[in-house]
Formats: sequence, structure tokens, C-alpha cells
Amino acid sequence: MNRLVVPLALVLTLAMLYIARRNSLGQPEEITGEIQGIRLSMVTVPKVYEFSDTTVTVTLKGLPPGAQVRLCVSEDPEAPLSDWSCSPMRELGADTGGYRFGGTVTGGARGGRLYYYFAVADSAGAVLARLTDPRHRNQERPFSIRYFGHVPPVILGGHLLFIFATVFFVSLATVNGWRAWRDESHLGGMMVWLLWATVTSFIGMIVFGVPMNYYAFGGYWEGVPFGHDATDNKTQLLFVYLLFATLSGLGSLTGSPRLRDVFAPRTLAGVGIGSFAVMLFIYLIPHSIQFSPAVTYAFCYSWIGLLLVVYVWAWMRLRRRTVRV
Repeated sequence: MNRLVVPLALVLTLAMLYIARRNSLGQPEEITGEIQGIRLSMVTVPKVYEFSDTTVTVTLKGLPPGAQVRLCVSEDPEAPLSDWSCSPMRELGADTGGYRFGGTVTGGARGGRLYYYFAVADSAGAVLARLTDPRHRNQERPFSIRYFGHVPPVILGGHLLFIFATVFFVSLATVNGWRAWRDESHLGGMMVWLLWATVTSFIGMIVFGVPMNYYAFGGYWEGVPFGHDATDNKTQLLFVYLLFATLSGLGSLTGSPRLRDVFAPRTLAGVGIGSFAVMLFIYLIPHSIQFSPAVTYAFCYSWIGLLLVVYVWAWMRLRRRTVRV
């Protein structure tokens, strides 16, 4: 079994990174939809470097004769669609029964967003249809492009390296947790990997994550209580769980008679295995997705509070048992 620990951890790591990659909203996505009888197909442009130009293209089928297609943009998603700035799109030629159009947009300062939709007008300029994002059924929600800056390679590389290390160490802890479930002699090994995962998670999150946020989006750290960015908060929630798991097994980690685990051996093994479950849950949430501030704060504070209550309860229970002895 010892020979299989590292290969199994590598398999789990690659599977986790694949899931994270598939769930990233920062990648171009091919979408299709039909709005008011007009068939739309395009590849999204989720982000663009600050102050640089990019071309948004769309293929439309079922256009009325003589119709004009316009690209309408705004940096205020709450503004009425009729108040957005619109300009004609260039016809790029026929495409599988429809017509392909292109329009140029210019990125603003990093961290900002540009919102856009397509307007179809008749020859007199009257708007016949507004084509918004078809992924949001029964809602008129525009497409969006986020502006981002150039991240120095050493910052980006360091962040990715320590995030990869965290996933690998959590996977190693999980494999050892499975072994510790039947044989508590493996708890020490599980706890060592949990400690390493906690350390690398902090380094990837703060030491490299904060400057990466600054270079990419002009901010610093938006995990609670400083902000409500979902990506920063996901990373923070994993770190909080890893810290909780590490503090729960200080006895097994250090081997010191002065320190004791706050949970029984099998429960502690379950906490170690739970680190992978928590990581899986976090990575199943699409990267770059955003929730309302109220939802983000409520969930994050509830999670942190729950782990704190469980740890304090277990610590007090252990203390009472120790006093009786």
C-alpha cells in the first residue's frame, strides 16, 4: 500500500485540477440560443487586457430583410438597455446559413467590466430585437468582459505552484486518512500532510495571491471581512478548514504527550478525508462566478462560525475528560 500512496494522490490531484479547469468561467465559451425568432451563436470573450482592443463576433440567422446589427455597450449593467451606447457592427460574411458580424471594444482599467448586447434594427433605425445572453432564461442579462492586467510570471508561477502543492498535499492527507480509518498509526502521516497543505494554502492565497490580485485586477484581498469576491472566499474557506483540521490533530502531529487530539482517532481520520470533500465542493463552484454580497457574507461567516463552534466544543469535551482522569 505504501507504494500506492503517491500515485493515488497524483491521480486525485489531476482529477481535482481537471474539475477546476472545466468549471472556470474565465475561458471562452461557445453558446447558442434563439431570441425573438433570431438564432444566435458565438464564442464569448470573458476577459481582455486593460486598455487593449478586442473583436466581439456573433453569427445571426433569421434576420429580417434589410436589418442592421449594432453592438451596444455600457459599464453600468443596471442602466436601461435603451440608454446604452450602440454602434453598427461590420458584416464579416455568410456563415452556415446566417451572417457573421464583428465589433471592436476597448478595455478599460484592470478590475472593471464592460457589458454588451446586440441590437437588431430596421432600415429606419427602429429596434426590432435586443439579443442578450441566452444562458439566462427569461431574463435580459447582457454579456460581459472583464479587464485585467499583466501578472509578472514569478507571481503567477508561484501562485499556481503553491495551489498545485496544496491540492497534492490534501490528496496525500486523504489517502493516509483512508488508511488511518482502519489503523490509527497512520494518523501522524495524515496530519503532516495536512500541515503542509495548510502552509502552502496560506502562501498561495496570501503571499502570491494578494500581489496577483493587484496586478490582475487592481485590488488586494477580497475574502471576508475585506470583500465578497467568490474566488478569494473559496480559497479562504479551504484554508480555514485545513487550519481547523490541523489544530484538531496536534497530538498526532507532534507526538507530544502535552498535546492531544480533540477528536477520537476515527473521527480525526474522517476530518482528514473531509479536507478532500471540502476541496471538491469548492472546486465544483465555477471559478470566477460571483454571488451577491449578502449571500457571500452569510455563507462564509456561517462556515467559519460552524468550524469554530465544532472545534471549541470538541476541545472543551476533551478538557473535561482530561480533568476527570
